[in-house]
Amino acid sequence: MPNDGSRLPGTSKPRRVSALDVARLAGVSRSAVSRTYTPGAVVAAQTRARVLRAAEALGYRPNLLARGLITSRTGLIAIVLANLNSPFFSEFVSRLTVELRGRTLRTLLLVTQPDQPTDEALREALDYSIDGAILISARPSPEVAHAYSQAGVPIVLLDQRDADIAPDIAMVWTDGRIGVDVARIMRRDGRRRPVAMIGAGRAPGDEFLAFAEEMRAAGAEPCRWREVALDYQAAHDTADTLFADPATRPDAIFAATDLMAIGALDAARLAHGLSVPRDLSLVGIGNTPAAAWRSQRLSSVRLPIAGLVHHAVAVLIDRINTPDAAAPRIWLECVIEERGTTNPGVERDA
Repeated sequence: MPNDGSRLPGTSKPRRVSALDVARLAGVSRSAVSRTYTPGAVVAAQTRARVLRAAEALGYRPNLLARGLITSRTGLIAIVLANLNSPFFSEFVSRLTVELRGRTLRTLLLVTQPDQPTDEALREALDYSIDGAILISARPSPEVAHAYSQAGVPIVLLDQRDADIAPDIAMVWTDGRIGVDVARIMRRDGRRRPVAMIGAGRAPGDEFLAFAEEMRAAGAEPCRWREVALDYQAAHDTADTLFADPATRPDAIFAATDLMAIGALDAARLAHGLSVPRDLSLVGIGNTPAAAWRSQRLSSVRLPIAGLVHHAVAVLIDRINTPDAAAPRIWLECVIEERGTTNPGVERDA
């Protein structure tokens, strides 16, 4: 059977419609088709309409990666994070995807595993000719940061700060002084044995350093640090061990996520029969929907997630368009939503 061009030679597999096919049907040049699908490119309205009609008739979809070989832009942004189990991180990813799509950009999501270094995912992202990367709870090594700089691919750290990070990496994070406010709530509740429950393998954030220092300055015992996987069970098991000895049992826990805080809360109430907040004050971070559930009523730090995402995307696009500009450092304020795991003077709903 002769091949009419609609199928690949030697196979029954349909051939992908090309820009040249669209150009022939529309009666325009191939470059006119390319300009039609290139944001900001100049093309006459009549020509654009003819191209779009022909593309619809043929079922044509532009090959963004191929276009990237010509324009040096793929419109692809990598989102790299170390954990997707937490609703806190899931909301970041969801909002980032929507924000980027609204700017005609697409996402490449890379979730690292506990045994997979962040650098491995970042090197993999470069293989896809990404235009930029947003890192959530993940940081590049100096070597990988240099590789990105050499490749002209900007990085934005979202909701994290690193004083030692390369100067050409932008950061958007929340004000760590919220840790002082958390400590003052704990001291108001009469707490003296604090624990900071942070993510495993991560340096303490500014909010936890501020929390520990404020508790120390107020006369509390030195803060105990526990590195915990960012999930319910790990936090539950860690808290279970902490509560085992009544003589050293903590009476104040500040956890890196709401999910971790809920794990500690269940260990306190269900495994050890503690009354919260009479025996323990507990604060998480994220103010996720679960924090407001009647069974939890968790006090939590409410983060300006929409603002963080908006600034991160805006900064990244600016860095893509003006690579020689200084990498900004932007911080936003957050507040504490007090519920039933702090302030024992307030009646807790049954």
